[in-house]
Amino acid sequence: MKTVVSTLSPDALVDQMILTLYTPLNSNKVVVWVEGKDWRVYRKFFKSDKIIEAGSAGGLVITEAHNKLRRMRPSQKSIVIKDADFGRLEGVSLSADPDIFHSDGHDVEMMMLKQPVVRQKVCEVFEYTGDVDKFYNDIFTELTPLSYFKWYSYHNGNSYSFKDLSKLRQPKQDLMNLTWIESTTYKCSESKWNGSNHSTPFVRINVTDVVSFMNANPNVNMYEITNGHDFCNRLAMHIQAKTHYVRNEDSIKDSIMVSFDYEQFKNTDLHKSLKAWCDANVDILR
Repeated sequence: MKTVVSTLSPDALVDQMILTLYTPLNSNKVVVWVEGKDWRVYRKFFKSDKIIEAGSAGGLVITEAHNKLRRMRPSQKSIVIKDADFGRLEGVSLSADPDIFHSDGHDVEMMMLKQPVVRQKVCEVFEYTGDVDKFYNDIFTELTPLSYFKWYSYHNGNSYSFKDLSKLRQPKQDLMNLTWIESTTYKCSESKWNGSNHSTPFVRINVTDVVSFMNANPNVNMYEITNGHDFCNRLAMHIQAKTHYVRNEDSIKDSIMVSFDYEQFKNTDLHKSLKAWCDANVDILR
């Protein structure tokens, strides 16, 4: 089943869900909202006869839809699974709502890659026979400046756009240069900000401030700070360079998903939290 990310508003998503719930077959099912295209990952872990797959959308949209549905139908069981993003690094309480769950790590890709078996299997799929830990650690190292830059932008509300860095096939010396990252993303970021009719001028990031931010936040968990989209693109480039398999982000994620089976899912904090919810409510896990 192909996952389509909805562009509807929270109100429209809830209206659709209300109609779905009117069907007697669905009256006792749990509504499960999942961020983005991540139903491709999670679908195999749920009992299909116990849940309704709510249309995928952005994290804020599905959270608003979930909250509105609960206000309209207080007895309806509804949960959300979304990316943690920089939440743990920011010290945000991700357990404030017992019906909202977050990925281990930054997002679903990083949650899957946190599992050593998954990392090993991906290398086996593409016949990479070198040092697996070094292979992945080198990618984390190359992405460290960009990851910190993104976190700094998020932390300070600079609203930088990284569209111009989407495929991450840049030479290592560029990608690890904060000045290059800022100058490459600045114009697109400013244009996007101004095009959204903000009343305040765009605030440009000072690279020196990012360096200070990095020094003030050393040794962070790389699975928390690194964006899975970035990692999968860089991983695709390295696999092609070392094994000659030509792959893109989607095909890399497909391989990661296949390797992330139920045994690996059970090793996650997300599974532990969902299992506790099931024990207290209704068992929806396979």
